Amino acid sequence: MRDKIAVTGSDGFIGRYICKEIIEENFKIKRLYRFKGNENSDTDHNFDLSKKITKNILSDVKCIVHCAAKVHSKEDNSTDNHASFIDLNNESTIHLLKAAASNGVEHIIFLSTVAVYGIDYFLYPVSESHEPNPVTNYGKSKLLAEESIRKQCQLLNMSFTILRLPLIYGPDAPGNFGLIQSVIKKNIPLPFKYIKNIRTMAYVENVANFITYIIKHNKCHNKTLIFSDGSNFSTEDLVTIPRQSAGRRELIFYIPKILIKLVLFLTGKKKIYYQLFEDLQFKTSSEIADIGWKPKVSPKDALINSYNN
Repeated sequence: MRDKIAVTGSDGFIGRYICKEIIEENFKIKRLYRFKGNENSDTDHNFDLSKKITKNILSDVKCIVHCAAKVHSKEDNSTDNHASFIDLNNESTIHLLKAAASNGVEHIIFLSTVAVYGIDYFLYPVSESHEPNPVTNYGKSKLLAEESIRKQCQLLNMSFTILRLPLIYGPDAPGNFGLIQSVIKKNIPLPFKYIKNIRTMAYVENVANFITYIIKHNKCHNKTLIFSDGSNFSTEDLVTIPRQSAGRRELIFYIPKILIKLVLFLTGKKKIYYQLFEDLQFKTSSEIADIGWKPKVSPKDALINSYNN
């Protein structure tokens, strides 16, 4: 019987939450991950997407949530790294689609990224009407994978949903948010007072909940959506909200923004300036509200949970 939801990258940060939500919604699950170990013949499978898929492990699957991907690296824009991003994020997606179609899978949900829009601080907030213009290998490979999904799904008679995700936060989040978490948990004074920029984010549990919602209600087929749960925080918020909730001093102080910019630019840390002090705002696709979905956890509570757990 074709009744399972398969999740690639099920052992990753987002994948683990999606699996948890799928189980809580009483769907049958099939976890697919790249590294060997703890394999259960019914629910857990080693699944190397970099190779042609010959196993029939998708024969009982009706929908795939495709989380597995190569994400950002320090050498993101190197020529050699470009090939590895394309191989892992696009070619492996094509392998998956062909295996899915041959096994009768009906629907694929692909986790893409707002990195497909590139970085132009004069355009924010970015909406679906903006043309993609990725500048990193990660963004380029994800956009290429999106195009492959639309083309292959039409050829293979499958439906798709593409979710362009902003920065995902939550307890033990990797990447930039994880670094911010570690600093904020320490009693280190930070120069973020009056920094009122807007950064669009999404709480990992809300991402997982939205995915199970569209599976359960059969929504958003053949759509490409910018997803957010209303988490629009300033850098000051990222410090003050969790510290206040814990009954701690805010420990933020004021330095003129122009002075911070000058120092960071002169010391070769331009990227840090843009990440912490400028806007990075995206407009959530209107269809997300139109289908009746609401965040499982409010943005403020989500931010507090991210630091308390």
